Amino acid sequence: MQLNLDFATITSPLTGIVGRTDLSVGDYVAAGSTGAPVTTVSTVDPIKLVFSVSEKDYLEAADRITAILAKPLDQPEATGELIRADGKVHPYKGRFLAADREVDAKTGTIRISAIFPNPGNILRPVSTRGYG
Repeated sequence: MQLNLDFATITSPLTGIVGRTDLSVGDYVAAGSTGAPVTTVSTVDPIKLVFSVSEKDYLEAADRITAILAKPLDQPEATGELIRADGKVHPYKGRFLAADREVDAKTGTIRISAIFPNPGNILRPVSTRGYG
């Protein structure tokens, strides 16, 4: 009986927040099934943000961004400020991770990524898929 229960446990290799699932306790999931995922786990502390800036704004800040990105990851320079959707300033400073390699020809923007501490998991990821 214990062997059967060991095979019935689902664990995640990540620590994070579990998303919605359409399965219930007791549902049968076949080994190797290729259907919809059981759930999604998102790491949210720290949380990675990806945003776009205009090419003009990027060029104005390019020297500062290049200097920040040239520093080793173990010497983080947390200078980024995040204004949340509620208008409040996130209490923790973030660090730039990368600037994309190209400008989007359709929008004239370049994608930037940054990482912010997120104790308490206040910030959440944005869904890239809708639920029906």
